[in-house]
Amino acid sequence: MAASADETALKMSELERLSGVNRSTIHFYISEGILPEPDKTGITSAYYGQKHLKRLQAIQRFKGEYSRLTGKSRMPIEMLRALIEREDPLKRSIISKALKVDLSGLDADGRRRKEIIVSALMLYAERGYYRTSVRDIAREAGISAPTFYKYFPNKRELFVEVIEYVIKKFRNEYRGALEEADDWFMVANILIESFHDNYPLIGEIMNQLRAGVAINDPWAKDRLKKIYADLTEDFAIYIAKAIDGGFIREFDEELLAYIIINLAEATYQRVSFDDKYDFVDTAEAILGLVYYGLGPG
Repeated sequence: MAASADETALKMSELERLSGVNRSTIHFYISEGILPEPDKTGITSAYYGQKHLKRLQAIQRFKGEYSRLTGKSRMPIEMLRALIEREDPLKRSIISKALKVDLSGLDADGRRRKEIIVSALMLYAERGYYRTSVRDIAREAGISAPTFYKYFPNKRELFVEVIEYVIKKFRNEYRGALEEADDWFMVANILIESFHDNYPLIGEIMNQLRAGVAINDPWAKDRLKKIYADLTEDFAIYIAKAIDGGFIREFDEELLAYIIINLAEATYQRVSFDDKYDFVDTAEAILGLVYYGLGPG
């Protein structure tokens, strides 16, 4: 990937010196897709740009904060990847679009409370829950820290409400659509479609909690478990009805709901890469896989 004309071309030795990262680690980050490919001008010649230096500086900052927080020197690669992805300036606009915040019908306190929740979620998308302070959230919401504490006793209680806000939004959307469903496949399609539409929010919350699990925060593990329970609860009920009606064979409905939600999450990631697949393709693939399996047709 060539450096743009306004970037300063750097050789590997210069990139090592300026970033404080050795070349073997830089090559590892490139192989993992955490750093973009350099501009190769020959078999052994490659040049790097400011985007490489800034990304390495961000990585060093993340690793330093992780070490101070956990006392561990080695940061899990998947956590690092998630943090880097949240640095993407497009992520904020995706989250903002997905929120579709409706402040109508709320009194002044209700509006302010929801504005704080939205501001927190926007910041979590950029820097993560563990790296976002109350002062950061207050600044984003346009209030003072003392005003923040009038609405939430601490950052963790706010995060609980952020989670409940996101899950409630998801459930309200699909429960309304389910009123028109008349068979199991329609129900499954509605649930998967709603999960797909809300995944920018749901996925962001789950990523924050997974980061907490990675640093052995038991609270994060419990909240992640509860989110999966909330996501699968209604789906499991409809699966049980489908089993009773003879539409699908006997199966643990809770486990099957969990499997389908995780398939939906994985295929959402694939759809986001390019235009090869769309939602209809992935929903049909998920349901076809669950209903028919992988045996010969």
